[in-house]
Amino acid sequence: MEYVSLTSTDRSLRCAHLTRLRQRASVMATHGISPALPRRDIPRRERFAWRARIRANPPALLAYRVVVAIIGFAFIIAAGLTGWLPGPGGIPLFLAGMAILASEFRWAHSLTIRAMGVLRAFGRQSRRRKTLLVCGFLAAVLLLGYVALIIVGSPGWLPGWLHAALAMLPGVRG
Repeated sequence: MEYVSLTSTDRSLRCAHLTRLRQRASVMATHGISPALPRRDIPRRERFAWRARIRANPPALLAYRVVVAIIGFAFIIAAGLTGWLPGPGGIPLFLAGMAILASEFRWAHSLTIRAMGVLRAFGRQSRRRKTLLVCGFLAAVLLLGYVALIIVGSPGWLPGWLHAALAMLPGVRG
């Protein structure tokens, strides 16, 4: 891998890719950074100077990405744990976890963009079609719950009257 000093004024470096390196370096220099990095490690333009400084330092970048991953996944796990609570449950926590992960990881960013596109497409549907889609989604969730009850059986921690009602469903063991 070839390393190029981004602060060099060497006139012999006239290739197009090196010119692009200098342009990116000038963006980084606005944040007070002028590192010598391989081309693939030159960070994209950052809105915040502290993130550009972190991206310029590989060990700090690794530590930063690990911390972001831990915090993001902690929010997503908390969403799963609070999902059964009344109200919005874990939905805001899940969205916050995905936003935290999307700030640093491309896979989370692309997943978030794709989900937003699906929601926008759903919002453009007619009222009748939205109703059909929601009913189909609820039917699929109920079917998955029923299959889970058939496989696992009725949980023992349920109240007696609900346990007896679920035991009356065909295929569900009590």
